[in-house]
Amino acid sequence: QEDSLPLHFFVDESGFDEKSKVMLVCGVKIGHPNDLRAAIKKLITNISHDPHLASIKSTKDLLRRGFHYSEDHLEIKNQFIALLSKLNFEAYIAFMPLAKGNRPRTAKEKIDILTKLNRYLLRDRFYDMQKHGGQIYFEQVEKSHKRQLEILSPVLQHLHTITKKRPGASARRIAFQVVDKSENCIAVPDYVGGLFKSYYESRPMGSEQRDLHARNFMRLRGRIRVVQDVSSNRFYTRKGLGLYSP
Repeated sequence: QEDSLPLHFFVDESGFDEKSKVMLVCGVKIGHPNDLRAAIKKLITNISHDPHLASIKSTKDLLRRGFHYSEDHLEIKNQFIALLSKLNFEAYIAFMPLAKGNRPRTAKEKIDILTKLNRYLLRDRFYDMQKHGGQIYFEQVEKSHKRQLEILSPVLQHLHTITKKRPGASARRIAFQVVDKSENCIAVPDYVGGLFKSYYESRPMGSEQRDLHARNFMRLRGRIRVVQDVSSNRFYTRKGLGLYSP
């Protein structure tokens, strides 16, 4: 049965730069990752064989590093968003709006925010995975796997501690892996998180740009289970995501 399958959870982060107005982590729960890998690989092949799309510069990068929201051409984005709207996954987002008062200034402050976001994102997911077993995949953003695991270890230890105290908690094994863009499934949280970030940050923009980001994000709204603002501890379900419309 589907409910007894091991869970696979892919996590990506966005907004950890000087210009962003929001920092976030996005995770997607996938029951059959090989199905998604095959579908994404097929789309990459189709794009590379399309005479028009093959002429776009970012198509060459697509063959090398897979889909990447912040770097893909708009026409490439449209192709992948269309595919994502048909795939079977559940997405979760934890975010923190940035202003002058809370913008991180040091590497440590960025890590502290990332730790907080991951705790909120993974808390309930971790509990589910302890019941079913599974694996959590984090995109590699540090120069070395070792350094990234050092950053993640306090989060994972905290989650182990709080979840084992919950009623019904079990000791199913949860594996962790740091992956790069060659793992096609990591493109799913990259895009969902990127679309939400563009949607959230587009509110002050002119109507044409704002409407484009809103349309793209809403194409995947049915795949999003929960969005949480960790600064206010406010939750938004897929029905309430329109609250971000101006």
